[in-house]
Amino acid sequence: MLLNETVRNYGPTLHLAVAMIIVGTLAACAGTGGATNTGPRKQRNLITAGELATLEVRDAYEAIQRLRPQMLRARGSIGVAVYVNGIRMSDGVRSLSNIAPASIHEIRYLSSFDATARFGTDVPDGAISITTK
Repeated sequence: MLLNETVRNYGPTLHLAVAMIIVGTLAACAGTGGATNTGPRKQRNLITAGELATLEVRDAYEAIQRLRPQMLRARGSIGVAVYVNGIRMSDGVRSLSNIAPASIHEIRYLSSFDATARFGTDVPDGAISITTK
C-alpha cells in the first residue's frame, strides 16, 4: 500500500528521476573514456614526418617497429611489399633499414585491396608505401 501511495504522490517526479538516471548513464557510456583532444590523432595506417621527428631512430624499419609494428606483420606467405616513391624495393621489408627517417615525408600501410588497386596484383599481403621529402 505504501508503494502505491508513493507512486501516486511522486509518480511524475519519480519518472523524471529515473529518466535522468538513464540518460546520464548513456551519456557516460558514450563519453571519450578520459581521452582528450589535445594532440593530433594518430592514424593506424599512417606515420607522418612530425611523428618521426619526435623519435631517435636509425632507420625506417626501427621507426615503424616503434610506432606501428602491425604494419610489419606478414598477412600471408609472400609478406608485405615496400614501395618508395612508387618504386618497389626488391628486398621488401629489409630495404627499410636503408632509409633515413629524416628523408621521409610519410609512411603509409596499404591493405591488400588498396595495394592491389594502386600497384597491381602482386601485392596480396599489402604494402608499405614511403614518400620521401
